[in-house]
Amino acid sequence: MSFRGAGVDKTILRLASNSPAFQNASNPVAFVSTKRGNRSFRQFARDFTIIISNGNPGAIGIDYHANNRGSLRDVRIAAEGNAVAGISMQRRWPGPALIKRVSIEGFDYGMVVSQSEYGMVLEHVSLRNQRLAGINHNSNMLSIRGLTSIQQDSSVPALSLSGNGFITLLDSSLKATAATPGPAITSSNHNIYARNVYQQGYSYLLAWNGTTVAQADQEVYFYPTGDTKSATMEPATDAEVDPRSVSKQKYLKARAQKWSAEDPFNVESWYTILKDLTFKTTILEMTEDEAKAIIASYRSKYMKRSSAPLTPEQNQTLIGASKRLHEKIKELDKGNGVFVRLSTRSPKDSAMASPQEIAEMMADSLSRKHKIALAKALEGKFFAGLPAEAFYDPEKTLTLNEKLQCMFEVFLNVMKVRSGDDAIKLILDSERVYMDLMLLLDAIDGSAGSETPVKFQMNYILREWVDIPVGLEFRGFVFKGALTALTQYDNLVSYDEIVKNKQKIKETIQKFYCDSVRPALKVSTVYDCAVVDFALLRDGDDYVAKVVELNPYNNYEGAGTGGSLFHWNFDREVLEGIKPFEFRTLDTAPDLSGRVFPDWVEIIEAGERVLLDRQNPKRPSSTEDVPKSDSSCIVC
Repeated sequence: MSFRGAGVDKTILRLASNSPAFQNASNPVAFVSTKRGNRSFRQFARDFTIIISNGNPGAIGIDYHANNRGSLRDVRIAAEGNAVAGISMQRRWPGPALIKRVSIEGFDYGMVVSQSEYGMVLEHVSLRNQRLAGINHNSNMLSIRGLTSIQQDSSVPALSLSGNGFITLLDSSLKATAATPGPAITSSNHNIYARNVYQQGYSYLLAWNGTTVAQADQEVYFYPTGDTKSATMEPATDAEVDPRSVSKQKYLKARAQKWSAEDPFNVESWYTILKDLTFKTTILEMTEDEAKAIIASYRSKYMKRSSAPLTPEQNQTLIGASKRLHEKIKELDKGNGVFVRLSTRSPKDSAMASPQEIAEMMADSLSRKHKIALAKALEGKFFAGLPAEAFYDPEKTLTLNEKLQCMFEVFLNVMKVRSGDDAIKLILDSERVYMDLMLLLDAIDGSAGSETPVKFQMNYILREWVDIPVGLEFRGFVFKGALTALTQYDNLVSYDEIVKNKQKIKETIQKFYCDSVRPALKVSTVYDCAVVDFALLRDGDDYVAKVVELNPYNNYEGAGTGGSLFHWNFDREVLEGIKPFEFRTLDTAPDLSGRVFPDWVEIIEAGERVLLDRQNPKRPSSTEDVPKSDSSCIVC
């Protein structure tokens, strides 16, 4: 989404007084809301005002949610009467995104923020006259600079912090116009770093688990020391608050260290030692000019305000890359297509097929699943000559769990490429590819002049396409050489085949790891701790295991390799082998309330419309309901 008003004094969105949907404060409703999920990319809004009129106690001004890139700028949000929150960021996975030059007046809370991932940045935010707290923050990571909070009563804290979150607060002013006992910031178990924070009108600045740790009316430097539950706060030294600590050079150095640490997990680093245990792969070197052209292409298409169009030279570079890829694809493709990725990650976030093509594929997958379900229900007794689609009812035939299985099958199949043009389009539209190339170039800059400078090394990875049955991919955790835990890769859907064959699957992967994978990985201690993705291929009543890829065994801060059905922190004792081996699966279909992204619902419904059209050709065509795709190609 990209929305820009004419200014806070000209574009005003007003919720009418006493609106029926906004009456329940226990079940609040947002007046304005962005897309949900962890693919809510590029949510930009600016230059407007939201006013919640009197008589809407269950209203939220804006439920703002963005991932990876997004911003809310130059916005005023005001409540004329009681209302819940100016900005809510409580849905799963808010951030990274920016809120800048936003003022919020009234409401119970100016902002409500929760969820442990990923983190929001606030700059020059103004909060006035809230009833309970300026910001109510639980477990997220907030980075705040230039916060102004002015409350009518010092019993209303500027920040109320709970859960095991982290907050950085710089250059901020927290004031109360009427003095009653109370702190400007209340915290329980939060990690806090604050610098140049001034309070006035409160009894003291910070209460940590009920203990006063920063006194009244003073400009202070402070930070937590020791255990994260400690209430001790000490003045920071000049070195600890040196602005150079956040300098570009330190940032680039950190990027270089990250790149070097994860380089052994790039495909070309481990493929030679696992060649016989994984899928046939061709490695094609990417040039630095191609990397820069891919970055420029992504910026030109998705960051138009700040990026110039591609130069003729860059277009020619991408055309050349497409031709080179095409030659290698034809050598590898045995008629079933090829899977393309980079050394680091795949472009699985790219929209390879058009919406209409995806709808047709979804209809095919739903039809196959429906025939299986119908045959099972009727014990194989079909009505002669009547296609299974004729029985399809979107509301009754398949469960949401089964529909998601179909959708994930489609998502897998759209990754299949047969030409260089297919491959380069997939790469150019991927934010994952863009981010990885940016990381590499930053790492090169950050290591310049060091004893071990990072050199440009990125490859196109072409893998022979093998039809892995949907759901039969698993993630294994290796700690000090031992396979300590195993989980189904897909953490949203239950698969009957996994439930039925759980013991056989576990034994197959354990034997494959112990007999084949572990001996191969012993060539380097860097793989003593790793995350290994396995795929199972059916072989009669048995399975054949393959390695899909190796991933870093990352830290516990939530960044990096995902844990699927394990949590890096809460399940640490299992992952580190302190507790017995566990194989986690979804044995029943989970409650997916609030976890199914709106675009997934659209894909499922589009497939169902196509299926119903096939059932009744005289039915008015639904193809006009399928969103039109942008078929333009950057490389032309």
